Amino acid sequence: MEYYILFMSSENEGLVLNHLKDGFKHVEVITQNGTYISALAKGLFLGHVEINITKMDISEVCNRDVLVVKYKVESVETRIKRNLIGVNTCVGITKDILGIRQFTIQTPYQLYKYLMNDGGEILCQEQK
Repeated sequence: MEYYILFMSSENEGLVLNHLKDGFKHVEVITQNGTYISALAKGLFLGHVEINITKMDISEVCNRDVLVVKYKVESVETRIKRNLIGVNTCVGITKDILGIRQFTIQTPYQLYKYLMNDGGEILCQEQK
């Protein structure tokens, strides 16, 4: 199954966001059937996650200021398995959807580097 991983900047500021690489402050997912998944962690200790699921065509996304990586997963499990130790962030939720179990991947940029080293390809890139 193909997934489209969207990396983007954020207008928000915060203790964590200020330390993330520009252009890699948030990550979202679109599945090949057009299911758009956005997870937003809230709260001081990221204990609350708001997940929005809607429909979106990938062609709509390439007109936004995002970097989109196409990533193919050979087998998809029917249920998401959480690591025993994990943080509920946009990266954590995206890793769960893709079946990535590396605990060391904690930021959007680390996820991007992993995907590119594992066969991901850039579909469209933000326009500056």
